[in-house]
Amino acid sequence: MYQTLLSIFIPPLAICRYGAAACCIYPISGIWLGGLALFAYYFLTSHHINALTELGSLYGGVALVLIAIVWTRLTLKQVETEGMRTTTGGNRICSRLVPNPQEPDPLEEVAKTREGR
Repeated sequence: MYQTLLSIFIPPLAICRYGAAACCIYPISGIWLGGLALFAYYFLTSHHINALTELGSLYGGVALVLIAIVWTRLTLKQVETEGMRTTTGGNRICSRLVPNPQEPDPLEEVAKTREGR
């Protein structure tokens, strides 16, 4: 359930956590961010322009986000069936999205310093 929700709302993070990040993270991220940019354009500026630009940015944003979601779901299903999950080592996007378990938690460090006063 969590994997499905994550792949619908944040496809790059779903690929980093559950999929083969080495092969699909960059194109899925680009398509998804392009769709979000078209949504932002539609909601922020396109109402002052002609109807073709307004509807084109809305439909284009929907199409790009749907492509990213379908691509993510297909990749995750293939990873589950073939067991080809790869590690996220060396991938810039995944290293920023998925925290490193060896890194200390900043909130725990703040709590320790407050207790030490």
